[in-house]
Amino acid sequence: MSRPRLRFRLLLTLMGIALIATAGCSILEKAKAKWPKSRSADARVRGQEVIWIDNEAYVKVPSANESKKCLYIPVEEFIANPKAYAVTAKPTAIPEKEEWKPVETEAAPTAVSTSQKDAPSRVPEIPSPFKKRVMVVPFTDVTETGYEGLPDMVTQSLVSEIQAKSDRIVLFDANVMSEALKERQIGFESLDSPEVARLAGQWFNIHAILAGSIDHLFVSSAASNITGKGKTSYAIAKIRAHLIDTETGRVQRSWEEKNPIFESKEKGDFPEEKAELKAIDLITSRIGQDAVRELEKIDWFATIARVDGQRVYISAGKISGVQVGDRLSVYPSDSPQDARGQVRILNLFGLDASVAEIVQGQAIRVNDVVKPAL
Repeated sequence: MSRPRLRFRLLLTLMGIALIATAGCSILEKAKAKWPKSRSADARVRGQEVIWIDNEAYVKVPSANESKKCLYIPVEEFIANPKAYAVTAKPTAIPEKEEWKPVETEAAPTAVSTSQKDAPSRVPEIPSPFKKRVMVVPFTDVTETGYEGLPDMVTQSLVSEIQAKSDRIVLFDANVMSEALKERQIGFESLDSPEVARLAGQWFNIHAILAGSIDHLFVSSAASNITGKGKTSYAIAKIRAHLIDTETGRVQRSWEEKNPIFESKEKGDFPEEKAELKAIDLITSRIGQDAVRELEKIDWFATIARVDGQRVYISAGKISGVQVGDRLSVYPSDSPQDARGQVRILNLFGLDASVAEIVQGQAIRVNDVVKPAL
C-alpha cells in the first residue's frame, strides 16, 4: 500500500473507527425516517428487510445463487412483482439515475463499463518526444465528512494513476506555484483560475492544470449473521475534475465521475476505510486515464529565458525530453500562430534547461514561446 493511502488509513484509525460507524448509522436512520409509512405499498414490504443506501430503499431477498446468500431489489421493483422474488429471481440492472444504486456484482454485469474492465494498464504514449508538465491542484473537500486527509488522499491517488499510465508527463508541485504567487504579492482565490493558468505556463512551462472537488462520500456497512465474518462495507463517491490548457486558459475536459458501488465491496479488518479507498481509486483511475489521453491534444511549449546574441536559453531540457539537435520554432508570446524564427538545441544543462542557436529569423526575445518545428 502506498504511503499516502497508509497515512490516510492510520489517520482514520486514530480519529476512531466508532465515529465512522456512528456517522454511517446516523445517516441510515435519517434515510429510514424518510420512508413514507403511509403509502399503501408499505404493507407489501412491511414483513421484508429493507436496506437503505444513499437515500434509496432496497428489499433484501434470498438468492438462488449458491455463492450469494441474498440480493437487494429496489422497493418499487419488488412491489411491482413480489411473487417473482418469493423463490428468488435475479434482479434486473438498476436503471441509470443521477445517484448511484447498490447492486450485487453478479446481478448487474452491464453496470461495469468496458473501459474499466478491459482498459490496458497504460495509455499509449504521447506522440511528441517532449514531456508535458502538469500541475495537480489539491482537490477541494465539500463532503463535510471531517476527514482531514481526504483531499490529499484523492490528489495523491490521482497523481499515482497518471504516473502509472504514462512516463511522458512531468508532475509539477502546486506548492511551488502558490509560493511564487505569494512572493510576487499576486492575489489569487484558486490555482485553477485562467489568470493563474496563464502565469503557470509563462513561469514554469506548465502545460495543463488538473483540479477538482470531492462532492460525495458515503459508506454503508452490514454485519454478517455468520460468527467471525465481521462486516461487509460498500462505499460510493462522486468526484468532479477539470483539465485546463494553460496556453488558452480554457477547460480542455471536465469529469463528473461516480464509482459502481458493487465494486467497492470490502470485508475483514477496517472494511469501511478499505471500501472508501477502493471507491476513490476506481474514480481516479478513470479520470487519470482520460486525462493522459486529453494531454495528447494539448500543445507542448517552452519559453525563451535569456537571449545572448545568436544564442538563446530555453526553460526546458533533459527532464522535458529535449535533445541536442532538436529544432524548435519561436513565436511571440502574444501571437503563438506567427513564427518569428527557429532555433537548434546545442547543449543541455541543469535539471531542465538548454542552450540553442538561432538558425532562422531575428528579433527573438525573452518570454517568446518555442514549439516543435513542423
